[in-house]
Amino acid sequence: MAAWVDRVLGRSSPLVIQASAAPPVGPPVGNRSRGGSSRYGGSQLLAVDEAVDATPNSIQRIFELAQTGDTTRLIDLYKHARVKDDRLDAVCATRVLAVTGRPYVLRTPPGLERDPVAMETARRVERVFNEVSDFKGILGHLAHGVLEHLAVLQHNWRLNARGEWVSQPVWQHPNRFSWRLPDVSPMWARYETGLDSDGSPVAGRLLSDWPGRFVVFAPISGRSDYPWMRGAMRSRVMPSAVKRMAFRWWTKMVERWGQPQVYAERSDELSAAEASVDDQLLAAMRALSSQWYATIPKGAEFKTIQSQINADLHRLYIEHQDKADAISILGQNLTTEIAKGGSYAAAKAHQNVRLDLLASDLSELGEVITDQWIAPMCAWNGWRHVPYLDFVLGWQSEITVQEYMAGLYTADEVRGSKGHGPEPHGAGSRYYSGGAPATKTVTGTLVGQPEADPVEVEVVDEG
Repeated sequence: MAAWVDRVLGRSSPLVIQASAAPPVGPPVGNRSRGGSSRYGGSQLLAVDEAVDATPNSIQRIFELAQTGDTTRLIDLYKHARVKDDRLDAVCATRVLAVTGRPYVLRTPPGLERDPVAMETARRVERVFNEVSDFKGILGHLAHGVLEHLAVLQHNWRLNARGEWVSQPVWQHPNRFSWRLPDVSPMWARYETGLDSDGSPVAGRLLSDWPGRFVVFAPISGRSDYPWMRGAMRSRVMPSAVKRMAFRWWTKMVERWGQPQVYAERSDELSAAEASVDDQLLAAMRALSSQWYATIPKGAEFKTIQSQINADLHRLYIEHQDKADAISILGQNLTTEIAKGGSYAAAKAHQNVRLDLLASDLSELGEVITDQWIAPMCAWNGWRHVPYLDFVLGWQSEITVQEYMAGLYTADEVRGSKGHGPEPHGAGSRYYSGGAPATKTVTGTLVGQPEADPVEVEVVDEG
């Protein structure tokens, strides 16, 4: 709350006090470029291990490892689960694309909508963002924090042609980071092989050692818990592995239980030689199973237990998990399938749930970009009244022309209510003030004709 008050009032914050003539220097920008003896193998490549070829047992071990703050394997598990499950990948991609496809607006702090300094700062930040290469792609990388609990960008601060400090952030693979306990602070993984600008190892060091150097997105996403428990994929990786591997288990079960089961009965005359006869019967049944023929001792008889199995059970299980993927990640499933008896009301209710998730994702993402990107940039450039990034959902009621002309909304807000982006260079950030002046009707006589009949005229109401 304090940081927000500082931005609204335009006063110095701890970040501004720490700021010097230039942003702090941190680890070199870019992903791991040198190999090492870490558990990842050479560079960023992964060997086939428990995260790549995950089983329920290895997934549980990865969950237990994450409880210690080491989430590197957890991130790898999420990445590879999507590669091997097209349904899970589709719903995850849909949630990310819903974020990257939204237009955004730089808004002045509340109460400063008409402040010229605040409006100029918003215009400058918007111009800088328009010059960032692949800005939408950067938003897409950050949006994965909703799915995987963590997304990290590393700032690359530089002076532009106008002498302004601006950043071209670089995505960092989140498997390079962990959480320090018990304060749950983000840090470089203990087996990270990268070096900082002084050549010192960064392994195990907190990201707060380089203030203003990183954007760390670890959203709540509707789950109040430790960060590694929050990602939307957390509840879906185990069912995904079971769904993928169950085909093998199901085939074995069908082979075993989908056919008559053989058992043997022996007569009382064979009881004297019970042990040897039982051994012969077991050997005969094994031969019958593997070779389809067997020699049966005299006085014994083979019989069968007729059994039936529903061959559709595996398909039904897959359908159930596919639907659960959509409901868990998107909040509904009618965007991917239409159930029998579906209605417009049901579809609208499902869509409203999905839009609630989208609104939450956009809200948290906007706050993180404001606090960890816009605020440092304004501090180092001396820009007052930090604007905030606001995403346009485009599904609220459209703003009418009358409301705009009454000065209640800016042109950008009108465009946003119709699903359009803002006007370039901040042209739509001002409120309408060019309407016809207010008038009032007055009654009187014409000048120089005091004895003439009174007339009514419209005059400007100057208040």
